Amino acid sequence: MPSWHRWGDAEPTERPEIERSFEEREQDNGVVATIWATSWPVPTEAERDEGRDTPPDTALEVARPPGPSGGEAGSLLPASFRGRLVVIAIGALLVRLFYALRVAEDLPFVGDPDAYHRIAAQLAAGDGYVRWLTFDLTGERIASAWFPPGFPAFLAGLNLLGLDSVSAHRVVTSLLGTATVVLIGLIGRRFAGPSVGVLAAGLAAIRPSLIVVDGAPRSESLYVVLVVTALLLVYRMSERRELPSVSYFGALGAVIGL
Repeated sequence: MPSWHRWGDAEPTERPEIERSFEEREQDNGVVATIWATSWPVPTEAERDEGRDTPPDTALEVARPPGPSGGEAGSLLPASFRGRLVVIAIGALLVRLFYALRVAEDLPFVGDPDAYHRIAAQLAAGDGYVRWLTFDLTGERIASAWFPPGFPAFLAGLNLLGLDSVSAHRVVTSLLGTATVVLIGLIGRRFAGPSVGVLAAGLAAIRPSLIVVDGAPRSESLYVVLVVTALLLVYRMSERRELPSVSYFGALGAVIGL
């Protein structure tokens, strides 16, 4: 017999409507809530750009009022992952330009940065890839592979465009370093979510060793951005459900080859 049957009643009384739907109770409380499904759907590219590519930590996500800049209450950063990454990238570029044009200008320009600068000038002038010191002292052309050719060739291309000064080279390598920061943030987001992506980009933006090589300039600026690009392409390839196109493999091969 049902527990709500009263003694002496001919028929059991109807069960009172004590159970209410979740939505009704939440509407009465004035709280907007969403119950997420147990299986998290595959995010779209738009959801990744907005930082909505990972499930929340709890089953109940309560909406928060927007902050002064469109983010959460009490936050001065944008709400989306893309917006926060842009802020970090701007900060990374400013830090690198300050070091390159203010700090590094007062340091001795010797060693590898000087060698890369001189080799690039020889390549742009059509003198070939030779021992730069011997050529400068004697004019004799001796083939050399002492320094890797990729970065001097990159700088030589800048020389042909009229960007042949040390300061111009430093500005361009600072831009390469900023691109590295952005790519590291994208890898962090795809690997462990938007929060990790923002943290990884922030750490890369202020890492002293990266700032120094970008302002030298040194070959590591080009090397690191190529390595990080290759990692991002490989990670995106692993997420695809179908086999990538030939052009995708070609782009990955070109980045790895460089």
